[in-house]
Amino acid sequence: MVIDYYLKDIHPDKASACQDNTMSVPQYTLIDHSSRASLFLWGCNITDPLVIVSLGLIVLKWLVARMVYKGVISFPPASSGKQCEDLDSKIVLKIDSLREKSTLEHKLATFGDIVYKTCLDTFGAKQHQTKCPPQRSRRQLEMDTLPAPRIKFDSKPPTLQEVIAVVNKARAKSAPGPIGVPYLLYKKCPNVLMKPHKILRSAWKNIKISKEWMTAEGVYIPKQQDLKGIIQFRPISLLIVEGKIFFSVMASRLTKYLTENGYINTSVQKGGIPGVSGCLEHATMIWEAIQRVKSDVVWLDLANAYGSVSHEMIQLALRMYHVPEVIQVMLDDYFSGFHMRSSTNSYTTNWINLGLGIAM
Repeated sequence: MVIDYYLKDIHPDKASACQDNTMSVPQYTLIDHSSRASLFLWGCNITDPLVIVSLGLIVLKWLVARMVYKGVISFPPASSGKQCEDLDSKIVLKIDSLREKSTLEHKLATFGDIVYKTCLDTFGAKQHQTKCPPQRSRRQLEMDTLPAPRIKFDSKPPTLQEVIAVVNKARAKSAPGPIGVPYLLYKKCPNVLMKPHKILRSAWKNIKISKEWMTAEGVYIPKQQDLKGIIQFRPISLLIVEGKIFFSVMASRLTKYLTENGYINTSVQKGGIPGVSGCLEHATMIWEAIQRVKSDVVWLDLANAYGSVSHEMIQLALRMYHVPEVIQVMLDDYFSGFHMRSSTNSYTTNWINLGLGIAM
């Protein structure tokens, strides 16, 4: 198999030039030691891109031709001494028969093949076992059987009443976002609130998420005294108020949609459910359990729960619960473009894309 064969299919002029040996270069040989076959490159410029591509094709076809799956040998138990003794004699006999018939290089290249083939002829190969598919989890089964919602998600743009409810619920002393406008302004100036409401409605209709809403200034709040490391601080993301109002309306509608359709088991999930004091109810249940068992109690807490949520998992959950595509698109745009930086009194980091987790 020579390179001229490939060159004729690619570039006839180059092929004839090689055949005429007008390109004077040394001969190059690729040797297959186990079969003692050779590939010769005669009179071709080895630096020519066309020759390099052709050489690559030769090597690729050569390797593919030699790729043979070797099954796992069905060896007998280690205690079967007689069978192993017979195998030992067979292998030695085959190797000795080639002692005078090949070069040292060929012996080194074919030794493993001889041993393998002798073992395979003697004991055979194990039957290929088909692996059982992995068992589906309870959550995966639920995803396939989750019923369609009885009550549809409200996909209409935010109403003024919803925007006012978000503003009234927010703390007056809540820190402002990067542009410096706090909730307090909208609490004290209801006529001004009418203006961003119109903008938010237009953004919802056009499925447009502002880049400013995807920008957060991070600050660190101490969680305990005697601070010694960064893990003793809790990061807080300062976001633009208008974006917080927009997504608060969306979150409120999501909660209503999930609870009304029975997608959330409120006997287990307490946090984030309107009208349910999750901390108080859970603390009471835990205290009653402690009184009954009269034993040690182990407290488990997820480290960095909000900061470790996968954005792909959020999209999967939205699809699983039949949330309208328009909501999925807006949330995907928001998380995919979200970036933040953190500051101290003496240092500010570069902007970092938040590829994982939810800003808090």
